[in-house]
Amino acid sequence: MDNLSDCSNALANFVRAKVYYPANANISEINKKIVACLEKLGKSVDAEREMSKVTSLTGKEKEDALKPKEGDIIVAKIGDRNITMGEINKEIEKIPMLADQFKEKNKKLEILGRYIAGELLYDSAKRRGLDNDKKLIESANFAKKQLMIERLIADEVDAKLEEPTEGDIKLYYEANKDRYAEESKDQAGKVTKVQKEYEQVKDRVNFDYRIMKRQEKIKNLVDNLSKAKDVVIYENQFKEDNTGAK
Repeated sequence: MDNLSDCSNALANFVRAKVYYPANANISEINKKIVACLEKLGKSVDAEREMSKVTSLTGKEKEDALKPKEGDIIVAKIGDRNITMGEINKEIEKIPMLADQFKEKNKKLEILGRYIAGELLYDSAKRRGLDNDKKLIESANFAKKQLMIERLIADEVDAKLEEPTEGDIKLYYEANKDRYAEESKDQAGKVTKVQKEYEQVKDRVNFDYRIMKRQEKIKNLVDNLSKAKDVVIYENQFKEDNTGAK
């Protein structure tokens, strides 16, 4: 599930573990993994249904648990596989800014068409064994890693950045005036620098100051993590390349 992103096989094993070893001490964690696999496979409705099937519910409890819910409405079929309204609604939820536009029937059918096309192409790719392609798995893991880093920075840096005061921005401008000077040529072609006044470049200074503070906080975060993990860099292992190769 984690290393190979093979949720189909992971799911099968988690369900077997739950069915054959219901007294397992890790049963709660297994339940979560089953739901997570089904969600990753785009089967959010099945996630809830599967949990009901493998529990020990009996009688009316089991009957109620397996009753079709609103999201279970079948809107299409791909071979023997049912496509439910829940799956389509989930696709719409991925683009919240356009959610209102997809309330109309035609728009929902448009999303359904795109979803089916994606599933057909995805199934075809799996039949070719691309789900086990090493390069694809590495690319997916790399993308996931970058998204996780971005999320961490958003939570630990961006969300905690303080709003700069006018004084902060002016001090930054005074300390970096050269950055806000523009070159100008006279008729003789002589180049001179013209200093821009603070009010002329205020917005740019404000932006630069925020970027500087953000980078500063990211560096502090990395420094703290480095200290906690006892990072050691062996600089003597790097040699100058004098071959001229880039």
